[in-house]
Amino acid sequence: MEMKIISISDDNISLGGEDGKVISASPNDFDFDPKLDQRVEAFKKDDNTFIFRPIRETPSEDVIIVQSSSKVIPTGNVGNKSKVAAGLLGIFLGSLGVHNFYLGFITKGIIQLLLTLLTFGIGLIASEIWALVEGILILTSHTGDKAHQDAQGNELRD
Repeated sequence: MEMKIISISDDNISLGGEDGKVISASPNDFDFDPKLDQRVEAFKKDDNTFIFRPIRETPSEDVIIVQSSSKVIPTGNVGNKSKVAAGLLGIFLGSLGVHNFYLGFITKGIIQLLLTLLTFGIGLIASEIWALVEGILILTSHTGDKAHQDAQGNELRD
């Protein structure tokens, strides 16, 4: 959920949500330097614990996204891709690589598409199993999981 830092002291940071809910957190709960009035995304890890990530208003020059064909470096930002949409695309159209195209994993999407089309259906079973597993992994993923990120390293929206 999106929240705004409303007060900061040495031992406590208060955050307010649009719904009027206020939560308190320790400065140690943040892996960045929180600022007053800063917007953050709060992810509930368990009943008492939240993970906080800053929401960047504008792109910053200090953020560099490096992508290779095999490794995505997490940015800590929440992207605009839906976890539910990606997971359902994986389950229902994944043998054609649609979920990978949606998330920006173009090479993997092309491989799945070619595996399905060029093997005249023989590779369809392997591609369907592969896509079903990926779809389930996406739907059951949590913040910080590899399956919970798009090709740019942004977290998927729940």
